[in-house]
Amino acid sequence: MAGSEREVSLYRPVIQAQPLHELCRQGIRDRVFPAASFAIGTADEVSVGCVGKFTYEENAPNVQPDSLFDLASVTKVVGTTSAAMLAHDDGMLDLERPVVELLPEFAKGGEAKSKAKVRDLLLHCSGLPAYSTFHRRTKTPDEAREAILSLPFEYDTEAKTVYSCMGFISLQMLL
Repeated sequence: MAGSEREVSLYRPVIQAQPLHELCRQGIRDRVFPAASFAIGTADEVSVGCVGKFTYEENAPNVQPDSLFDLASVTKVVGTTSAAMLAHDDGMLDLERPVVELLPEFAKGGEAKSKAKVRDLLLHCSGLPAYSTFHRRTKTPDEAREAILSLPFEYDTEAKTVYSCMGFISLQMLL
C-alpha cells in the first residue's frame, strides 16, 4: 500500500474486522476499486473502517470514515431496501405515505412530486430520472442533496418503471 495512503480503522476488540480490512486492501492493490469503506457488527459492537482514495489518481483525496459513496446496484438491495423493510416492519415507515411528508425538500422538483409515495421509490416508478450528473456541478454533500432533491420528474408517477439511482438516493435520505 502506498505510503501516502491513509488508512482509518476504529476496531473494537470483540469483532475481528482485520480480515475484511485486508480483503479491502487487496482489492485496491488489484485495482478492483480505488477505495472501500465497511462496517461490521453485532447488536452490541460495531467495527468501522476505510482504506484507499476516491479515484486511482495519485493526488486523489483519501476516504474517511464519514465519506459518502453513491450506492451502486447490488448495494442498493443489500443496504437501502433492507433498511426500508426493517423500518417498515418496525412500524417506522409507511410505504403508502407521500415522500414529501417525510422529506419536505423532495417537493422542490415540482408539483408532480407530491404524488410519489415511498413505495414508488422502492419500485422505481416515482417519475425520477434514472441518473443525474449532479456530482459534476456540486462540491459539498449539502449541494449534492439539494441538486438531487430538486430534480424534476421525467414521467408521471406509476406511469412506467425506470431503474432510478436518484430514487434510491432520495430513499436513503428519507431513511
